[in-house]
Amino acid sequence: MHGVQKRQKTKAGIVVRAKERVWGKEQILLEQMTKERLLSYRSNKAEILELDYAINNRWKSDTMIGNDVIFDYSKGYPMPQSVTGFDSEKYERLQIRDMERKERLKKECEEIERFVDDIKDSMKGVKLKVGTTGLFGPFSYYDEDGKTLIGYDLDLINDLQDLLGFEIDGGIQAMDYSALTTSLAENKLDMGAAALCATDERKEVMKFSDIYCDSGQVVMVNKSNDEGIKSVDDLKGKKVAVEKGTASHTYASKNLSDADLEVHDTITTAYESLEQKKVDAVIQDGPGANFYIKTTPDSKLEVVGDEFNQGQAPYCVEISKECKYYDEINAAVKVLIKNGTTDELYAKWCE
Repeated sequence: MHGVQKRQKTKAGIVVRAKERVWGKEQILLEQMTKERLLSYRSNKAEILELDYAINNRWKSDTMIGNDVIFDYSKGYPMPQSVTGFDSEKYERLQIRDMERKERLKKECEEIERFVDDIKDSMKGVKLKVGTTGLFGPFSYYDEDGKTLIGYDLDLINDLQDLLGFEIDGGIQAMDYSALTTSLAENKLDMGAAALCATDERKEVMKFSDIYCDSGQVVMVNKSNDEGIKSVDDLKGKKVAVEKGTASHTYASKNLSDADLEVHDTITTAYESLEQKKVDAVIQDGPGANFYIKTTPDSKLEVVGDEFNQGQAPYCVEISKECKYYDEINAAVKVLIKNGTTDELYAKWCE
């Protein structure tokens, strides 16, 4: 999390801040929410409704009718007899169980609701320098006018801004991936969003939010596919293009030492090389490859084989190490994941 701020774990495994911060007008001790807790909010609220119904209507249920044995002494000796009636012991046991469960869930939901309330407008008046690339649709690219940045990540930045209340200093700055990572590493930018992967190398020079989108890589070929490439396993000895500084570049450098690797400054020129058959294949993140094919009607490219390197291209919001607002930004990302915003953005831009 933020800086070198110390943390301790409770018995419940919940990470807690070790110092107080001032958010808005009130000083609070904000409990750090795990992604799992936030994602459980909806199911917890639904379960509370189910428990309410059970508690209020259990007495009507046939399941509360039970059988028991009593002894009839009317003849001077015990005669066992079966009787049917309302099982009060079972009823009380189930009522107590469900009421205790309901109270635990209510407390959990209330903590999450307070967490979200504390985030709202917590960065009002703060100015951040924010960067993206404009080079990778559907996450960050230019609209048809060639001037307006649009995409998943631009919507995500807007949603973070709406939730936290910060201002963007000088507008969102667009640059290539190399310049973006350098600017974040050198603290010239406070925050970036550009489908950038949280690699171990990058983690040494910047911080990352929770993962808001995960992607694997795919192999793209020219439809003529003269080399008969069917999957990543067929790239040995082939000329393969990748974009510099991306997860695809990292994968190819580590795993395709026997391929002729062509590194491009932008994915656009990598696509052009493949369209012109100057290379045999391009390795690209799945959403980006599908977006290019979908939005380029005259393209000669196609995807072959299955996605690979799954889980190794986690897209995160990047925050410079000197930015004082890592906790707030990451908390807001958690909320947007929890409330379904990131799912909606994926459906809007990537499907």
